[in-house]
Amino acid sequence: MKVAIASLTLLAALLALTGCEQKPSASEASAETSADSFPLIPKKDRAASFDAVARRLDLGGDSFYFADFGTSFQQLGQKLGSFMQGIQGADPTNMQFAVASMLPYEQLVDVLGVSDLSALGMSSYYDGSLYRSKCVVYLPDGLHGLFTLIGTEPGPFDALALAPAGTDVFFSQQIHGSAIKQIILDGAEAIMPGNGDKMAAGLLAKPAGPVLTVGEALDKADTTLTAIVRLGETREIAVPDSEASFSVPRAQFLVRLSGQGWLITDGIFPVEMWVSEGAMTRTEEDGQVIYRQSEEAAAGTPSDFAQAQIILDPATGDLTLVSDEAFWQECTSGKTSLADSPRYQAAVKGLPTEGNSLTYVSKETFNTLIGLYKQAQETVPPQMAGIFTMYELYLPILSLDKVEADAASVITVDATSIFSDSRWPTSSGSMTGGSSGVVVTGLLAAMAIPAFNKVRAESREKTITNNLRLVASAGQQYILENGEPQVGYDKLVQEEYFHPIQPVNGESYDDLVVREEGGILEVTTASGETVSFEY
Repeated sequence: MKVAIASLTLLAALLALTGCEQKPSASEASAETSADSFPLIPKKDRAASFDAVARRLDLGGDSFYFADFGTSFQQLGQKLGSFMQGIQGADPTNMQFAVASMLPYEQLVDVLGVSDLSALGMSSYYDGSLYRSKCVVYLPDGLHGLFTLIGTEPGPFDALALAPAGTDVFFSQQIHGSAIKQIILDGAEAIMPGNGDKMAAGLLAKPAGPVLTVGEALDKADTTLTAIVRLGETREIAVPDSEASFSVPRAQFLVRLSGQGWLITDGIFPVEMWVSEGAMTRTEEDGQVIYRQSEEAAAGTPSDFAQAQIILDPATGDLTLVSDEAFWQECTSGKTSLADSPRYQAAVKGLPTEGNSLTYVSKETFNTLIGLYKQAQETVPPQMAGIFTMYELYLPILSLDKVEADAASVITVDATSIFSDSRWPTSSGSMTGGSSGVVVTGLLAAMAIPAFNKVRAESREKTITNNLRLVASAGQQYILENGEPQVGYDKLVQEEYFHPIQPVNGESYDDLVVREEGGILEVTTASGETVSFEY
């Protein structure tokens, strides 16, 4: 039956297209119109980037979004430049605006990699327990600038081997810190063509610690950040100056920066100084250097952190902060593994097995967060309740009553895109920084526009007042020099007491007259405001 329906649908589509001037092939028509898919417009009419983006998304779910930006982001620099020149024109005497208006925004947008952004796509559908959400940031000319900060090539999630069974949060993220150095070099050259290398050299030569310069530190900054958290029993924590309390779980944690031991050995983190001051102890165990708080220092530390220790592995250069010795031993023993647990495997089912970032969160963690959020709502005054709306916009999970399954998200970077794939409790999922982030950004922008308009209006008024002051001063000088009782604006321009004044907001100075006995000069702007100056 399905075959018959599909055949009839295909035949109808072909017949409907017989009157078209340009007929697609049978295979193209079949791909574009079928019984179980949304009919797409012909390929010749699609956005240039649609196929490259949509092939990684899911049509027919709860939401689908696609935007082809064309050359919009390539033109962003030019628009920023024009905007800043307009700001500077409104207040010509402001040196900060003057300097800002001269920056090469087109080149800077390119240096930051923003001009590469060509399209964005998102999709989400409910798979029975979670939302399968995907997001594609499409950069067909390749990634550079800020987009390379999360790594340039995907790889296996080796750090997963550290996570024992029962882990509630696992997070692994590549960090391409050396990209910042390249941004500084390219940005300096954009600002000062021909001399940018000297400007960059000055910035990169600044000390980052007792041994390294900023440039040397950035060269070493490529790493993978790994965080492992396991929640324990809850206990009540009182809210200061209140009868309220929160039920907060205890937590064991491990945070590792691969290859970043130089932060200690080169003195960026002054751990050795703390040792010399008696705040920490230093021991070598099984080829590793372990820093622990001294008894005196631990006595003044909250109990959850009193046993925390820093571990430096000289062989790998890895730097690890761990909550306690027992959790460290459990993470490194390999006796149990998060990766082998059925819950983890269900969460990552269908997601990429390699990438640049992996996040796993247990349902207990989500429900703990939701519970804390609801407790917080109960403790604040009613007049402050509205602030929670902003939190729910940015983190839709907070609006849920309960989460029923563990979740996971993977971000993968390739030659032309950044791809996020997740199984998440809300339809935003891994797109929280996309869809909800756009909403929050829009709200903040809406809040900022009135403030900006006020600043712009005040700047215009100040400039016009200065123009009126100039006319009055020049007029009084003319009257004094020529012995006349009054003088008009046109005469002052003709006699070159000043150059013609350019309107700031549609105002006209042509009818102004300066009188010997003094008075008030005033003009009306295109917005209807009257600006006056008494002399």
